[in-house]
Amino acid sequence: MDKRIMLKHKGVPTAVLAEEIVDFINEGYTLTVQDIANHLSVSYDYVRTKIVPEVSHVVLTTYAKLACFKYYGDQEHLIEYFNKRLLISCSDYNRYVLEKGSIIRRQQQLFKDDLPLEIRETFESLPLKKATAWLNKLIADCAPVQIFKEEEQIEPMEVYPENLVSNKDLLNGAASPFHFNYDVEIARFISKYGVPKIKVNNFVRYRLENVKQIEDVVALFPLTLKKDILIEKMKERYEKEQI
Repeated sequence: MDKRIMLKHKGVPTAVLAEEIVDFINEGYTLTVQDIANHLSVSYDYVRTKIVPEVSHVVLTTYAKLACFKYYGDQEHLIEYFNKRLLISCSDYNRYVLEKGSIIRRQQQLFKDDLPLEIRETFESLPLKKATAWLNKLIADCAPVQIFKEEEQIEPMEVYPENLVSNKDLLNGAASPFHFNYDVEIARFISKYGVPKIKVNNFVRYRLENVKQIEDVVALFPLTLKKDILIEKMKERYEKEQI
């Protein structure tokens, strides 16, 4: 279903037409095709042909643009929108991404901030190798290693993902100071640190924040093991045997 909004021109005073367009802008019709292309790291043409028809948008004709400049040309915050051919609804694009998107995980990440304060402080005072060995043994005791061989878990996307990056972006230094020269290096990195994949349509992306926060990952654990249970087991073992 084409969600294009064609504004009526015939018999409509230019002042009314301009006001209608400004109303759309104030209602959140402020995205452009290039904005979406940048967000998903896809081509302009892909957005124009595959995404725009499924997202509510207003078409600005030359006549409509002239009307806008005539009546609102002195409002600098609006001028950038008057130059666009299409104005796309932010809220409807968000809806589209959530409907078409999913989160793919193979393992769960345990972060420093997940650790109880006393255990975290102990970890920070120990050699990394020793602290990691203690934690990995705990995880192995809580869940057999075979569980790690499960297939990927696909979750619905509930929060609009900001700052998405593609493999190409990562190869071009988007995640500096982390640098990659080949796709295989990215794949190993994602697997090693359990970075969740974001899939929208057929494109796999990553949240830049997820890629950069791997320094805070202290361990990976199976999807079938609940984090709160792992933390409780951690507290119990810590009380019985100091690291």
